[in-house]
Amino acid sequence: MCSTWIGHKTPFSERDSRKAAENDSRPNLLQMNIERFTANKISVVEQLACKNKAFIFLLQETHCTTADKLVIPNFSQAGSVLSRNHGLATFVHCRMEWTLVIQSPEQSETEWLCIDVAGYKIINVYKPPYS
Repeated sequence: MCSTWIGHKTPFSERDSRKAAENDSRPNLLQMNIERFTANKISVVEQLACKNKAFIFLLQETHCTTADKLVIPNFSQAGSVLSRNHGLATFVHCRMEWTLVIQSPEQSETEWLCIDVAGYKIINVYKPPYS
C-alpha cells in the first residue's frame, strides 16, 4: 500500500523555483499500452503509480469485454471502451473528483474518452492498427 503520496501535489515538469513546484496542483498521469488487463499487470500499474505519484491512469489495449473486470484498488473507473481485441480505460484516484465529459460512439474506428479532473480535460485515445 502506498498511502504516503495520497494528496501530494506534484508538477508535470521541473520548475525554475522550488516554491513554484510546491504550489503546482496538476495531477500526474500514467499512460501505458497494457496489452491485456490482468492481475499481475494491475500490480505493476499500482507500483508505477506509487513510485511516480500518478493519480490518473490512461490505459490502452485492455482487451476487456465487461467493465466489472476493470478494477484497480483505490481508483475509480472514470470510463472505458470495451473490446476483446483492443479497448481502453481511464482511472482516477478515489480521492479526486472527476467527470466523464464525452466518449467515442460504439463501433468507432478510433476509441477515445475525455474526463475533467480539477478543470483539466484529459483525453485517452487509442487507434487500433487496422483503422
